[in-house]
Amino acid sequence: MQAIKNIIGGYVKVKIVSNCPERFINLCAKQDIEVWDLTRENCDYMCYMTRKGFQSSKQLQEKTNTKMEVLIKAGLPFFLCKYRKRKLFLIGILLCMLMLFGLSQFVWEINVYGNTSYTKEDIIKYIERESIKLGTLKFTVNCAKLEEQLRQKYEEIAWVSCSIEGCRLSVHIKETLDKDTKNTSSVPCDIVALKSGTITSMITQNGTPLCKKGDKVKKGQTLITGNIYIYSDSNEVLETHQIIADGEIWAKTKVDYQCVFNRSYYTKEYQKKKSYTYALICCGNHISLMPKIKQKEGMDQLTEQYPLKLGKTFYLPLCIERTTTRRFSPVRKEYGKREAYEKAEEKIAKEIKKLKKKGIKVLDQKSTIKVTDSQCRAEGYLILEEPIGKIRAIRPLTKKQEEKIKPTEAVLW
Repeated sequence: MQAIKNIIGGYVKVKIVSNCPERFINLCAKQDIEVWDLTRENCDYMCYMTRKGFQSSKQLQEKTNTKMEVLIKAGLPFFLCKYRKRKLFLIGILLCMLMLFGLSQFVWEINVYGNTSYTKEDIIKYIERESIKLGTLKFTVNCAKLEEQLRQKYEEIAWVSCSIEGCRLSVHIKETLDKDTKNTSSVPCDIVALKSGTITSMITQNGTPLCKKGDKVKKGQTLITGNIYIYSDSNEVLETHQIIADGEIWAKTKVDYQCVFNRSYYTKEYQKKKSYTYALICCGNHISLMPKIKQKEGMDQLTEQYPLKLGKTFYLPLCIERTTTRRFSPVRKEYGKREAYEKAEEKIAKEIKKLKKKGIKVLDQKSTIKVTDSQCRAEGYLILEEPIGKIRAIRPLTKKQEEKIKPTEAVLW
């Protein structure tokens, strides 16, 4: 911000020639005259001052018998003074600034972050169908409404935040921890066990619970039924209704895993030479600045985009696209015994990290890693605590299940 003020107000680089330059600098500081980038060259000092500060320092120059030699003049006032006779040139600059300001009032880029189940292209296409296209005026974009529309359209999105930064619409999303345990049914249903395990936590929101904390359950077993029983005072069933069962059930489960990979593998050995091609993206239009290299076998390409902006958040409707092409040759390598062991540990840690990212708790683990002449084998199990509820079409209860239901857990007539 200070740099922008200096450019607008103008600044100079000066050489301080004096028998006692330190006295002059101290007096400037006392008079709140800004001086920066102070350097010493032989017996003289060089520094930068604002145009206003330079003019205010004239009395101090006379007082301390100091001479100021102007080396550089920079900033808007000096620029306008230099080209004051070239009116068409100044008018052109003014029109260019007005054009940039006008273009900055539109959305020229849409970015999506945090998506895994849905592709960026799919989400952007939906946003564009909802009348927010490239070139839409920023003040017409209702971010709160767009957030609600995205949550309704995409069931796996648990949280979404939309914001406009310069000319860019940024969409940050977080998806549900486990889509298998999310109840999206619109018809009566049961909640059944997705896996076998021991229930550690159970919250029933709708329906009748058929198990409790500490119970061992098997895969496919009904945990919450959508059947609601209405009892009389004598504990006889008068009516039965069917609803959408819903609840949150966590259980301690055991998962066996096995990881096998060959010790020999192929890697890419890249050539030192790199080829670059450039393109300009203006208002959503792709303009190639040079012929694009067609990707072939034995060749990797990396495309990067560099949005042009003024400051940190003032994005312009222009973007430079650079494509880097590198040729490579496949080279056969082999893991050493220690390397193979570490690679297996790395793969196990990676899978555990994925589970934790989903919100699953890893309570314990055990693994055995064996390295042979040709392969590396990792085997073991994980003790997890995870949600196990899954919806299923409603089914009649067995007599054993009906016996588990107490009248106090149902509706008394």
